[in-house]
Amino acid sequence: MVRKRSTDPRRSPESARFKDAFARRPAVARRGVLPGRRVFTSLVWGVGVVALLALTTGVSARVLGVGDAEEVRAAVTEPPVVAPPRAPEPEPEPEPTEEPEPEEPEEEPEPEPPAPPPVVAPPPAAEEPEPEEEPEEEPEPEEEPEEESAPRADDSGDIPGIEDGATYRLRAATTQCLDINGFGTSPGTNVQTWYCHEEASEQFTLQSRGQGVYTLHGLGQCVDLANSSLDEGADIRMWPCNDSAAQMWRVSEVAAGYYQLQQMRSGMCMDIANGRADLGTDVRQWRCNGLAAQMWAFERR
Repeated sequence: MVRKRSTDPRRSPESARFKDAFARRPAVARRGVLPGRRVFTSLVWGVGVVALLALTTGVSARVLGVGDAEEVRAAVTEPPVVAPPRAPEPEPEPEPTEEPEPEEPEEEPEPEPPAPPPVVAPPPAAEEPEPEEEPEEEPEPEEEPEEESAPRADDSGDIPGIEDGATYRLRAATTQCLDINGFGTSPGTNVQTWYCHEEASEQFTLQSRGQGVYTLHGLGQCVDLANSSLDEGADIRMWPCNDSAAQMWRVSEVAAGYYQLQQMRSGMCMDIANGRADLGTDVRQWRCNGLAAQMWAFERR
């Protein structure tokens, strides 16, 4: 006969062991503070902490002063200040790109002064007969003797194309120009021929005396017949303007665009010595003959 196992928990081996353990050692209550006492203890500790803080604040007020005590009390009681979130930094603006500066144009070299034009041989001139005997030249006086001023005619009868008060350059048929030697401004400066240029030594202002008669002004003086001489070959020079007949010249056309200048004192014409085309050839008076050495073109300046 099989013996059935009992299903009653009170008869299980675990239950029997539990009973044996409590039978040998009875249950003892857990030691410690009861729940009521725990609450009381927590309140006592809280009051003590508050009293300690108040005492500490009073002591600080006596040591640091009232203002510092208030700051300490504020530091204890006030909540910490939280710094606001930092604003995002603005993005840096892009730097403007510098435009390249335009390159300065290179200075052009100054043009060289024009070379003197080639000397063209003058047309063959008839040989001028030399006088058999030339009178001895009288010594030049220190001061030119005063002469009676020639009467000034009215302005009628002036040469067409030549304007009163205008400035001209006198170009000879020998291709050179009437020139004041060395830009001289002193009385007695010689008049010669030179290669044509645009400087003041070759610019003459014409002032009308009427009936085709003019005075020629240059560098502050006038073109003058030296010593009012009546001799052939007498020099032509620059002299202070004095409105005398020795400084008056009758202009008359002898060829297309060419004129002769006849001296009102002697009746002779302005002439290039021996018709030469050399630079620096002297200008003098000689009897009028219509040759290239006495032909002048007026070029307006």
